[in-house]
Amino acid sequence: MACEVEAQKYLFGPVTVKAPGEDRNLLFKFNPLHDMESLWWIATWTLYYHVDQEGGRPSSEQIMQFHKLFPGRPDSASRRDALSTSLDYEVLPASFQRAGYGVALMHAAIVAAYKESEMTEPPDYTNALEKLNSAFTERLASAFAVSKNMEIFSPHAKRQREDPPSDTQDPEQPSNEKQETDTSNKKPKRDDSREPSNAGHQ
Repeated sequence: MACEVEAQKYLFGPVTVKAPGEDRNLLFKFNPLHDMESLWWIATWTLYYHVDQEGGRPSSEQIMQFHKLFPGRPDSASRRDALSTSLDYEVLPASFQRAGYGVALMHAAIVAAYKESEMTEPPDYTNALEKLNSAFTERLASAFAVSKNMEIFSPHAKRQREDPPSDTQDPEQPSNEKQETDTSNKKPKRDDSREPSNAGHQ
């Protein structure tokens, strides 16, 4: 989610001073720049969450940057601060850094677009959106070109393969728990050979 949408206010306009008695409560409205920012968050998450080797672990610097960008709680100032400052792509695995550079340039273009559009009240995003669209098209094409031979892995991929979740088990092979349950519900078979015979009393 775009940070301004989360905060429900514009974050990149110039600092202004309201005159005494002046009503300057500007109504926040969603605009297409927020959609562009959401696309950037997806690309950023992909790079900062993953690793480049099977069974690998992210560096402590990558983990720190990831939690700064994605703190896991709503209305976090951490995300807004991260959007307002430069993106450190050098904490990424070496094979990710060229793509990370492109994502960092996209980030700079987003911030520039917000600042340009919010010079007026309400924001005029028309020209800023056109520039941002061109920047995104160029940077995404470049990131794709340098990522053709790049491999990405979840930090937990190896563990998942060694210990697959229950829903990946072969349905033809019931679990031990199910077998035990089925066995406990079976009634013992009646053995008629041990019951006394009434044949001699008839």
